[in-house]
Amino acid sequence: MEEGPGGRREVWRRQAEKAGVYDRGVGDWVTARETNLILDFLGGTKGPVLDFPCGSGRLTRTLTQAGHQVTAADLLWDMTAFTRNLAGPRVVQADLFCPPFRPASFQAVLAVRIFFHYPDHQALLAALAGLAAPGGLIIFDTLNPVSLRRAAAPLADLVRRDPRRRLIFSSPRRIQALAEELGLRLVGRKSLHLFPTRVYGRLPVRWVKLLDKCEAYVPAGWRVLTFWALERPAGREADR
Repeated sequence: MEEGPGGRREVWRRQAEKAGVYDRGVGDWVTARETNLILDFLGGTKGPVLDFPCGSGRLTRTLTQAGHQVTAADLLWDMTAFTRNLAGPRVVQADLFCPPFRPASFQAVLAVRIFFHYPDHQALLAALAGLAAPGGLIIFDTLNPVSLRRAAAPLADLVRRDPRRRLIFSSPRRIQALAEELGLRLVGRKSLHLFPTRVYGRLPVRWVKLLDKCEAYVPAGWRVLTFWALERPAGREADR
């Protein structure tokens, strides 16, 4: 993975959107739907939750309101400042690959919208799993390789002239294989959204509800995102 000054992290640091722009672009419906799914994955999980990268804090806010003890972190200063002002949890500017947290210190690690940007998914999963306590969860999302978002990628790439800014589309089979290699157990998986998430933020509510009903008739592999919940096993398996 390119991680030096010329790598993906530095490109993203220089060119990422402002937090307020990102927060408005996603829209309330997408945020509510994704947060509800994450809360379902968390179930009765007790203990500290890490939201890394937190982005604009859209998930951090709702999880905190639901009673979870959330620590938010992001690579970008603008995102951490925005989250701190709106959500008020502990917020840290940090690099996921050099985190300032002790290993195995969270009961759940939430990593939404990061697998889109880094091609080395094994390194990402290993970094996330290292922060989860034995028996803890790693929750994240990936872009499906067959969807309207994937079909639109060539056009978007004309705008993203730097190839390091192009999005990564992930085979579910590959993600599951990587999880097994790292000794992680699949406990939940669900695909969402017929269109890129920003589309929903621009549509009238009645259209959004209609798309929500239509989604049930579309194969999961053709939807835009897949959300994953993996468990780091307790006991000997966690030490492999």
